[in-house]
Amino acid sequence: MKLRYKLLIAFFITTSLTGVSTTIFAIRYFSSVIHQEAIDNMEKYTEVARLVYNSQLDELKNFTLSIAANRGFQLFTQLKITDKLEQILHSQSQEFKNCHIQVFDVNQIRIAETGIEYNVVLQSQLADLDPTPLLQQSFIHEHALASIESLQLGQNTALTLSVGVPIFDNSNRVGTLLVRHILSDTPEFNVTLEKMLGIKVSLQTHQMEQVVPQADDSAMDFSSLSSANWLNSQFNQNLKLGEYLSYNYPLYDIEHRVVAQLGIHVRTDQYATAIQHAIINLLSLMALCITVTFILAYLMAHSILKPLRQLLLGVESVGSHDFLNSAQQLANGAWHHTLPVDRNDELGKLAQAFSLMAQHLQHSFTAVEGRNRELQQLNQLKDEFLANTSHELKTPIQGIVGLAESLLDHENLLDTQRN
Repeated sequence: MKLRYKLLIAFFITTSLTGVSTTIFAIRYFSSVIHQEAIDNMEKYTEVARLVYNSQLDELKNFTLSIAANRGFQLFTQLKITDKLEQILHSQSQEFKNCHIQVFDVNQIRIAETGIEYNVVLQSQLADLDPTPLLQQSFIHEHALASIESLQLGQNTALTLSVGVPIFDNSNRVGTLLVRHILSDTPEFNVTLEKMLGIKVSLQTHQMEQVVPQADDSAMDFSSLSSANWLNSQFNQNLKLGEYLSYNYPLYDIEHRVVAQLGIHVRTDQYATAIQHAIINLLSLMALCITVTFILAYLMAHSILKPLRQLLLGVESVGSHDFLNSAQQLANGAWHHTLPVDRNDELGKLAQAFSLMAQHLQHSFTAVEGRNRELQQLNQLKDEFLANTSHELKTPIQGIVGLAESLLDHENLLDTQRN
């Protein structure tokens, strides 16, 4: 495999792994942020629900205190004039709908009653109801008591916001005023919460009573620890379009028992859509980054490999030279191979070194070829000298040889002379 393809594959694998791991981390991070946002919003919704509920209870309490502070009402209570009391109560009850009002004397005997004339059966059931814990404590306390009550009326259970207030006339207690606001399936504060927060709110009775040690303000607050653990699993299970995240806010009666639950239901559409959009955007960004990085890697590999290819051609050119025919190659300009040096990095320095090496080789082979030519000339002169010398010596030598042969052929020569 060529180096270019190896570099591109290495860049692609590195970029892909980095992009995928970064995208997975970003998706998890944004999911956790949206998750935490859902929990924070649920806490805010629950706090608003608590404030609205307490506001409704305070409003009923102030309404009851205003009736008990009426001077005529106090006098009629002391005198036990039922008609006048019911007339005052009837006029005052127009402010609060679905209210049932009862007046008791100091002996805890009901002396007046009004409200809910449109439902005679419910009115009769409330009239015959045994004293509840709130009413019993209102008989003995010197201040107003307010809480939610769960009343068993025949086969049905009714939820009421109830306020018990002592009635005083010149610092003397003359009776007790009990106001019950009957909560329907969709009470007013539910509608207020739904319009204010854009969520669904439900009110339901609590089947099993739960006694808590103290009914201070902290017991009414949203428990971030327990609800967060509960909300985590619900968030993971219901994080789909059309699902709900729900939390049941407990409502306590005068004895600190959970008698009702205020259900807060938030659609998960906004969170699911936000996570989907985040995933789509992050995947698109990852694909764009990989594409751009791959293009940049290709350009970078091209910028790196181009001088390498030029260097390789130069090396191959030098390596392919026939040193035995270097004279002919020098004549043809084969050793004049140079590289374009237009870089300042390591590859540029390497190209410069290669060009310098080629120049040195050219100079060396030029010098060698010059010496070869000189030696060839000297060899030619030697051959000419030997040829001329041999020609000059050939004639006298031949004469000497002939004279010696003639002497050898003479008969009078002694053996010593012949030798």
